Amino acid sequence: MKRLARWSVVRFITDNLGWMGISLLLALIIWVVAQLDANPIQQREFAESITIQFVEDNNDNVVLLASSTLRRTARVTIRAPRHSWDQLERNDIEVYADLTGLDVGTHTIDLFGEITDNGPSGRVVSVSPANILVEIVALDKLTLPVNITPFSELSAEYETAPPVCDAQEVEVSGPEVLVEQVSGAQVRLSIRRADPPYTHIGRVILFDDEGNELSSRDLDSLTVTPSQISCEIEVVRVEGTQELLVAPVITGSPPQGYTISNRSWDPLKVVVAGDPDLIESMGGVAQTEPISTEGATSSFSRTVQVELPDGVQVRPETTRVTVTVEITPITTTEQFTDIPIQLRNLNPALFVSSVVPQTVSVSIEGPAPLIRDLTVEDISVIVDLTGLGEGTHTDLVTRGSILQEAVAGSATITVQPSVISVVLGQIATPTPTPHHHIIG
Repeated sequence: MKRLARWSVVRFITDNLGWMGISLLLALIIWVVAQLDANPIQQREFAESITIQFVEDNNDNVVLLASSTLRRTARVTIRAPRHSWDQLERNDIEVYADLTGLDVGTHTIDLFGEITDNGPSGRVVSVSPANILVEIVALDKLTLPVNITPFSELSAEYETAPPVCDAQEVEVSGPEVLVEQVSGAQVRLSIRRADPPYTHIGRVILFDDEGNELSSRDLDSLTVTPSQISCEIEVVRVEGTQELLVAPVITGSPPQGYTISNRSWDPLKVVVAGDPDLIESMGGVAQTEPISTEGATSSFSRTVQVELPDGVQVRPETTRVTVTVEITPITTTEQFTDIPIQLRNLNPALFVSSVVPQTVSVSIEGPAPLIRDLTVEDISVIVDLTGLGEGTHTDLVTRGSILQEAVAGSATITVQPSVISVVLGQIATPTPTPHHHIIG
């Protein structure tokens, strides 16, 4: 009986197996459709550019030339479910160019893109551009001496001993075309403390044949060994030095009408070394060689030496003093009287009945060399009558001007009185005379 029941179950399953498979398939389809409806597949371009990764051989003879024309980023189109787009970030995407096995020359390399294992589900459908041009160049090496250049920011009372450095030369390696441009190396050291010997560390700077520093892009493709050099520099105080005030010696005088309005110089102090008694006799002041202002009508600068007695030297020996002398015209005032008033823009239908006053006084202030030769003919005073009708007009403004353009921009003119009164009358219209005609 049990065997019969078991057989019936098996028979049922066997007879309905096809329908059961179809039912499972339909259920799966319905589930997939529901998932796609809730989380549809979307294909679009990623918003940000992706940095291209270059896969290279460990080849000691060739290298990729990182020139300014080398393409370094690309755009990607990705196909992924909507929830993946919500999670997708720039570092989840990789774009790479395979350079393995390439020899010297220019090559067209296909770009490949993929989503990393740690990124959300999806795939890179395309990369734009699909390929790039790369140049593979030979590697080269160069060994050259380093010029160690200390720059002292201390006063001239101190001097530095020759630096003792842990390297005197560097090796430059990289693309042959860049290595060939390198002709010099330098390390600049700034000395700011007068302490016992201490260590200075400076970066190695590379220069081309014309003395120009190599660009950061070129340096990125080169390897400098060592890239930094450590130097020990001793700073010592020079015996017998003293700081003196600088006193420029100005001689002569500007021509009449000009004056020295200001003097300035740099540096204000110098350090000297030598015989202590001679230095003491200078009274704390170091004079410059004479600077003449004879005939000067404009400001000027001169670079001159400090004049010192034998046995005293300026430190450093290259020290010079730049003196600036400002020369400006002397300002003066000239008075002019009985300047006639010119009336402008009178209505043609009117006439001037009276002007009170008829002349004015003019005061001109400006540079003496410019205004001292002015005459009455160089001055104009006008009153504008535009729009005025018949009758008495008071408080009309007088306007003065200087007719010489060279003076007008540098001087101030004042008119007294500043207002006048004008009476305008109507021009009478002639009455027509009647004519008698005799008809015969």
